[in-house]
This record gives sequence, structure tokens and C-alpha cells, in this order.
Amino acid sequence: MILTIYKKAFAVLMKKPIVLWGISLLQLFLSAVAGILFGVIPGVALAIGWLLSTSMTLIYLHGYRGQKVNVLMLFDCFRDWKTIKRVLCGIGWMTLWIVLWALIPLVGWIFALIRIYRYRLTPYILMQEPDVAPTEAIKLSRQRTEGWKSRMFGADVLVLVGVYIALLILGLLSRIPYVGALFGLILCVFAIVCFALLPLFLGLVKAAFYEEIKAEANGIRSCPKCGTFVHAESAYCQNCGAPLNGPSSPAPIPLEPPVPEEVARPDEAADESAEEASATLEEAEESLTEATEKAQAAAEDAAEVVEEAQEALAETEKAQAAADSAEQAAEQVLEEAENAASDMLDQFSSED
Repeated sequence: MILTIYKKAFAVLMKKPIVLWGISLLQLFLSAVAGILFGVIPGVALAIGWLLSTSMTLIYLHGYRGQKVNVLMLFDCFRDWKTIKRVLCGIGWMTLWIVLWALIPLVGWIFALIRIYRYRLTPYILMQEPDVAPTEAIKLSRQRTEGWKSRMFGADVLVLVGVYIALLILGLLSRIPYVGALFGLILCVFAIVCFALLPLFLGLVKAAFYEEIKAEANGIRSCPKCGTFVHAESAYCQNCGAPLNGPSSPAPIPLEPPVPEEVARPDEAADESAEEASATLEEAEESLTEATEKAQAAAEDAAEVVEEAQEALAETEKAQAAADSAEQAAEQVLEEAENAASDMLDQFSSED
């Protein structure tokens, strides 16, 4: 199956290399411009990159299907606010889970890589199946990629390893005296071609797997000889006539054995653990929020008590000032009475 997908993806690439390459360059340019213009605004450049990447994914899908592609399709995710919100919510939710799995010490990158392949169909589901909620897209992708993750990973690794080996061989041949310059020139040309066309080829391969997985879900499979989609129960390919279910037909790709319901898959158990950890984090956040609210309320109450105490202190100071005034007035009255009494005694003494 992988070789058939390679063959079909390469055929599409050879039909539209300039168009796909030009659109991919425009996507990279716009993403870079968004990073420069909106890099100071958190999230804006990232959101624009997600929208452009999802549109490019859809372009690869249209190209793989043999449909026309053009530059305007790069802005399909920007056509209305509903689409923008749907793509950002879905891709953001997918990215969040990949990052959370990557944070696991030591083996986090392995779990993150598995999630990347489990959630690979998310952009296609967001754009091709509008009835599916954005946060449910990763669940649907996880269900559909059961039994396909190893094939998708193998297809990617096979291409990258093949390119690396070719570059290594050409690099070694370029060291041969006299003829090494020729191989060095070939190495440069090959590296440039790989740099320009390899991302396009991998994008078409991803679209091919989406089509294969969708066809299998609908009871359809591809002919191993020509790649034409036929019904799963067909005996012969309607395009090339190759036998499909007869003795001479190639053995079907073995599917993963079903797992009993009572036996949980390791990745499902890991998902449950992650969900439990997420729920625990949410409970901790809620507890922290409640504690913060209570502390804030207590602080407000304490502030009110301090204000009341300050007001009482001000009243006390006023009362103290009034008492001091009264005391001074009383002392003045007493002094005046004492002076009057002294004058009266002096008067009586003089009369005697």
C-alpha cells in the first residue's frame, strides 16, 4: 500500500510541481510576514500560521484528488469568522494535548510523536466534516487512525531515510579524486530538489492516507496494482482488471487484532490517566480560585475593619480634643472663681 501511495502522490506532484511549489512558498512567506508584523502580539502570528497550514493541507487534498488548485485556496480558512473559529479551536485543542504529552519527563517526546500521528486527520475533519465539533475532531481522528499509525509513520520514515542515504552516498562519492566535483554538483542539485519538493510530496502522502482511511471506513479499498478505489467485496478491479479476492490477488494488509473491551489499550489507559490528571488539575485550579476568592474577601473584610477602626480612632481623637477643650474651659472658670474669691477675701480683710 505504501508504494502505491508513493506512486500516486509522485504522479500528482509531477503534474502540478510549479503550482504546488509556488503556493507552498507563498504560505511560508505569509507565515514569516505574520511572525514579523504580529510577533509582539501573543497568539496572533501562531493563529495565522495555523490557518495557512490548514488551508495548505486542503490544497494537497484537492491536488491528490485531481482537482484544480489555485493561490486563492490558500485563504479558504479566512473566508468567514465561523471557519476561523472552528479551525483555531480544533488545531489549538490538538496542539495543547500534544504539548501536554510532550511534557512527560524522559518519554514525553515518544508520546507526543504518537499523538501527532493519531491526530493527523484533524485538519481534514475540520474542513471536510462541518458537522463534527472542533474539540471532537481529535477523538474522531484517533478512532480512524487505529491500525494506520504505523503505516503513516513508516511512509514518512521511509522517504526521509531514503533521502538521507542518497545524500550520504553522493557526499562520499564527491570525495573521489577527479570525478568528485561531478558528484558534488549532483549532490547540490539533489539537495535543492529535495528541499523544494520533499515537503510537497509528504503533504500529498498525508492526503493520500486520509483518502485511504476514509475509503476503508466507507467499505472501499484501493487496487494494489493501479490504485483505483473499488468496493471491498469486488473480485476484480474495474480499471485494470486485476484480481482482488482470487488466489492470485495479493494478501491483504493484516489489521491489528481486536482488543477485548475489558482489556484497555495502553494508549487508551494513558489517555484516561491524562484525562484524570487534567481533571485533577482543573480541581486544583478551582480550589486555588476558591481559596483566592476567600482570601480576597477576608482582605476586603479586614480593610473594612481597619477603616472602621480608623474612623473610631478619629472620633476618639475628636472626643479627646473636646475633653481637652472642656478641661481648659473648666480650669479657666476655676481660676476665675479662685481670683474672685481671693478678691472678696482681700476686701473683707481690708474692712476689718
